[in-house]
Amino acid sequence: MRKREFGRGLVGRSLLLTLAVALTVCGAQQRNLAPSIDSKRVALVIGNNDYKSVPRLMRAVNDAQSVAATLQRIGFATRLVTDATQKQMNKAINEFAGDIAGGGVGVMFFAGHGMQINSQNFLLPVDIDEPQSDSDVEDQAVSLQGIQSSWHRSMQSLL
Repeated sequence: MRKREFGRGLVGRSLLLTLAVALTVCGAQQRNLAPSIDSKRVALVIGNNDYKSVPRLMRAVNDAQSVAATLQRIGFATRLVTDATQKQMNKAINEFAGDIAGGGVGVMFFAGHGMQINSQNFLLPVDIDEPQSDSDVEDQAVSLQGIQSSWHRSMQSLL
């Protein structure tokens, strides 16, 4: 594989990836996929600027702070994580999954670098080494499909 260069090509472009994933989880007793007005509302907002080995970003943390403030204003219990390492991102994502496991509405927002490799999407933590190969990204980044799969398993256990 050729080395991926930030700022060149669609896949490795240095960009602000803004991802909003809305997830609705309903209580097993309801068997209804529409959340009620009284549903628990939780949000995880991650913003990464201070990358060590890939180009730094200027506004991702500001975007995350704005989104977190807005979600709080409309009634979401919001966890804001900034300049997160892979370990910190995984921990926050796992805690978020636990928060929504019993039902309610969950929103995850990510602002920072992202990459797509072989139809897989990855969110880059600030401690990622400059990727030399696809496997570097797969080993050091956070897989969006992995997040979605774990949430899907949580939803299935409720039904």
